[in-house]
Amino acid sequence: MKKKLLGIMASVGLVLAMVLGMQAASALQAHAAPACSGAVCMYKDADFKGTVLVAPHVSGCPTSGYSNLKNQGFNDVMSSVNNVVGYTQYFYSDANYGGYKSYLDPYSNAPNLKVVTRTFSIFGTMISWNDVISSVYWIG
Repeated sequence: MKKKLLGIMASVGLVLAMVLGMQAASALQAHAAPACSGAVCMYKDADFKGTVLVAPHVSGCPTSGYSNLKNQGFNDVMSSVNNVVGYTQYFYSDANYGGYKSYLDPYSNAPNLKVVTRTFSIFGTMISWNDVISSVYWIG
């Protein structure tokens, strides 16, 4: 009887561990950035959803960017970003690389720009970067 009870408890424990493990894995996948076919993928919605602007990686060119995201239909609408190359990406609140400036490290992502608040402004003003980015630049 004890062996049977221990066997049932072990089976229940294994099933429970599997279910909890699957829930944990799916929670992690929900926040993982999707594959990006360029150097940087910028999304209109948080959590890498919505319309995407894929910035190509140009081999042999260490710098690239968009001086005015209005030309790409992406001015002041970016809510998440995935940087898949070894370049630092710089964000600017104004076109032509003006206004407030922030950055995203190489091989990193920001699933929600509402919580990205670091800035290089001269006065150290902290702003949310959600729906305010007007130009981007990356350098290797």
